[in-house]
Order: sequence, then structure tokens, then C-alpha cells
Amino acid sequence: MHTPLHRATERGELHASRLPRAQCADVRLLVAGPGDVEVATKRLAPRLRDRVTFLGMIDEADKARTLASVDVFVAPNTGGESFGIVLLEAMAAGTTVLASDLEAFRRVLDDGSAGAMFPAGDSRALADGALSLLARPECRAGLRAAATGVVRRYDWDNVSGDVVAVYEMVTRDAPAVREDESPPSATAHGWRARLESRLGR
Repeated sequence: MHTPLHRATERGELHASRLPRAQCADVRLLVAGPGDVEVATKRLAPRLRDRVTFLGMIDEADKARTLASVDVFVAPNTGGESFGIVLLEAMAAGTTVLASDLEAFRRVLDDGSAGAMFPAGDSRALADGALSLLARPECRAGLRAAATGVVRRYDWDNVSGDVVAVYEMVTRDAPAVREDESPPSATAHGWRARLESRLGR
């Protein structure tokens, strides 16, 4: 199970400390990202310290390998997210996602059909959700299958086509603007010419 360090230590404790002793015997928690490892370790229940590995900051290559190596990626964010790119990265790596029910995360996870969710800030619900997923491989497989479709939807080949379509729609009937009236890059004509050039038209 993987979670970001700066989120895991919110509210003065690691969420993993909510896991019941009998149910977490085989659970290991990988914590990646910025944060004070010493402080985080002190806030972690002593009985769980040998089951938590702090990875610190990791580069993109290590991030991909780490995400692909875990059974569940946990995003316990409590706010301030405008888009769930971190969820897409985990989903693209083939990892089951468990995330707080922020609006941005709901959109990416299709309201829970492509990943499990729990009320933001509720560490008990987080622990229950994690244990449930870890105990049900068939559920994880179903969520991963649904996530594959979501990842394809956000693939740049598809997104770039949508962007071009929007530009074409808004410039199709736009009145011509003389080049001396405004900089070429600021005119609809200039944007359309650049898009058509990139598309080889």
C-alpha cells in the first residue's frame, strides 16, 4: 500500500495506525514524498513502525516502478486538488486506487466506478477501505479494468484532438482580423493557422 508522506501525517498521525492489529499482519505501507521522516515516525504507532517504509522524494522512473509494485495506492488528500493527476499516474501503472471523495478525484474516478473512495479526513473509513481492497483481489481487478478506460480517455492523443476541435469550433465563424490590428498570435486567424500547420493541413 502506498500513500504520500505529506498527506499521511495530517491530523497528527499516520492513517495506517488506524489498521487493527490482527488485520494488518501482512500489510506494508510505503510512504513517498516530502516531509519530516523523524516526526512522521514518532506519530506512528510503535507496533506499526516496522511495517512502514519512508521513501522520501522519488524521481519519475522510481515513481512508476513503485506504483506498479503495490496493491493499492492511497490518496488521503483533504482539499486543494483541482485535478487528480496523481490518480491517473497510479491507474496508468495498473494499480488500484483508494482516494478521498474530493470533487476532483470523483471526476477522475467516475464517482467510484474506477477506484474506491472514502470521506475526506475519515481515517477509519480509509483503513476499512484499504483492508477491504486488500482482502478482495477480484474487486481490485474490477476497479483496474474500469480505470484502464479512464486512462485512455485522458491520453494526450485523445485530449489533443478535443483541444483542436474546440479551437476549430470557436474560430470557424470568427471574423477575419487584420494582422496590423493585433499580434498574430492573439488573433483567431493566427491560432487557426498554427493549429492547421501542426496538423499538416
